[in-house]
Amino acid sequence: PAPETSAGDQRRRPAPETSVEDRRNRHSRPTNMAPSIKGYRTMRALDLARLLVVRALDKTAPSSRFFQAQNNIDLGFGRLFGGQPMAQALAAASATVGPDKLAHSFSCAFVREGDLDTLPEFQVDQVRDGRSFATRRVRAFQSHGDILDMLVSFHVHEPGLDHQMRSLPTEDDPEALGPNEPRFKHFADNLGKPLELVFPKPLADILIGETQPMLIRPSVLIDVLTYDRELPPRQRNWIRAQPDFDASQVSFGQDVAELTPEQLNQVMLAFTSDFSFLGTSLLPHGTSVWKPTTQAASLTHTMFFHRPIDLQDWIAFDMESPIAAGARGFARGEMFDRRTGKLIASLAQEGLIRQRAPRSKPKRSQFS
Repeated sequence: PAPETSAGDQRRRPAPETSVEDRRNRHSRPTNMAPSIKGYRTMRALDLARLLVVRALDKTAPSSRFFQAQNNIDLGFGRLFGGQPMAQALAAASATVGPDKLAHSFSCAFVREGDLDTLPEFQVDQVRDGRSFATRRVRAFQSHGDILDMLVSFHVHEPGLDHQMRSLPTEDDPEALGPNEPRFKHFADNLGKPLELVFPKPLADILIGETQPMLIRPSVLIDVLTYDRELPPRQRNWIRAQPDFDASQVSFGQDVAELTPEQLNQVMLAFTSDFSFLGTSLLPHGTSVWKPTTQAASLTHTMFFHRPIDLQDWIAFDMESPIAAGARGFARGEMFDRRTGKLIASLAQEGLIRQRAPRSKPKRSQFS
């Protein structure tokens, strides 16, 4: 739906204009609007981290604090990528607890599509503050309404019982896979197609090359635009930040809510976790989120943080989809630290996967 104008954006009719300055002031943008940041393909990891932290607003309510995104990130989808407000909601919640507490889980619902032209705002409600645990409720909204609701639980570090059923997958290795660009070009050449007809531009900007802030190496490549065979409902991505990324080196600007390096690593990983996850549920049906006959959108996303996160080495993100039903696909995943073999996070996501008829070409008018 088209964004509605909020009460805060309504402006009084200005006095008759007599100068260029008057006209410039009249047409200035509201404070909750800003140009979207493009160029994700060449963005530094430190810059992405700075974009995902939020700015504190000078307004409060009983047991609530308010924050605002600094910029939107335009990934080429024509709308806000869901991983952005999800990561920023986690950043806003984390900014309201002490540095001794880390998020151990969050669950969120994507309420409606986000708009690239308006900066999301975040209302963080203080639900509970205990000695060991804290709970925050986050409402993310834009001028057209709520876009995301999140509940986050925090826990102090506490030693305890420890076990792990599954181990780090050993079927492949990100270093052996090699950089994406030559792999993707070789894959397209084998299909006899230009690269852009195998990997559409938004996907290419996220994956191809080694210049993105978060690197993603899929274990298996798929012709996402034309493949129609049934595949097992599982896949694996290897992910990491750019090699020079160090969360402790992130600088925070004026009014920006500061996070600890551990909190910032959680925010970066949450952002990246929304890539490719829902597509796992489409693999056994011979389609993908990139086909015009498929309408896909994330509905809910849950993440459990088990152990500390090291973004300076590869993380295996194993995904599988045990069921799709009722036009909804369900996927669950596990993230393993390659260096230690430890399970660091578990995830679940449900999303809309609606099939629609191909659009027919409009008939030409007899008068055209």
